[in-house]
Amino acid sequence: MSDDFDGTEYDMRLSGGMFGVGGGVERVITPTLAVDGGLSLGFGRFSQSEIDGESGPLAVNGTTSIRLRVGMTWRPAPRP
Repeated sequence: MSDDFDGTEYDMRLSGGMFGVGGGVERVITPTLAVDGGLSLGFGRFSQSEIDGESGPLAVNGTTSIRLRVGMTWRPAPRP
């Protein structure tokens, strides 16, 4: 990484824990076409930092991620 102020380069690493849960459903319309959707939730937070070899705890707020997915799946028909 590079500091925008004075151009100094340094290595930075952030780590922490995360928990996620999700699910979905698929509705078959024809043998070759289906509609599907899903929802997933993720909760996590960075708790450790390492900057230029110096490590220590990191006090930051946690984050939540919500993803909604809707789509269609097409499968080619089997050949006789």
